[in-house]
Amino acid sequence: MGLVPGALKLRFGASEIVTCIMLNYVAQLFNNYIVSSGIFKHPYIDQRTPYILDNAHIKSLSEIGREHGTIMFRGGVQLNSMFILAIVLSVLVYILIYKTKWGGYKIRAVGLNAKATTANRLNTNKIMLVAMCVSGGQ
Repeated sequence: MGLVPGALKLRFGASEIVTCIMLNYVAQLFNNYIVSSGIFKHPYIDQRTPYILDNAHIKSLSEIGREHGTIMFRGGVQLNSMFILAIVLSVLVYILIYKTKWGGYKIRAVGLNAKATTANRLNTNKIMLVAMCVSGGQ
């Protein structure tokens, strides 16, 4: 989803904020189409995705604690284990943006002043497109 606004920004100078907001409706309509027709269409029920099995859900931290005999949170907090993954990924993004040459220098330099980075012989179009694709993939 980040490729389209990035390409429109590079090719025509379109505002990525406006194009991203407009693409929200396209994504929503595409999801509605996938759910209401095609392989996900149920013959008797309208607009429903297939049922998810009970063993396919992500466990909460309270459930993981009970399985291992400890009480991690009292009161059954519904915070699931992806919270830990989110913290780890946040640290990795911080390292990428502030501590590496590619993310730290190139992406931030292009974001601050694209014309100055062109003078520094950086391919600003490529860097902008990669940054938009990565941010759209989050």
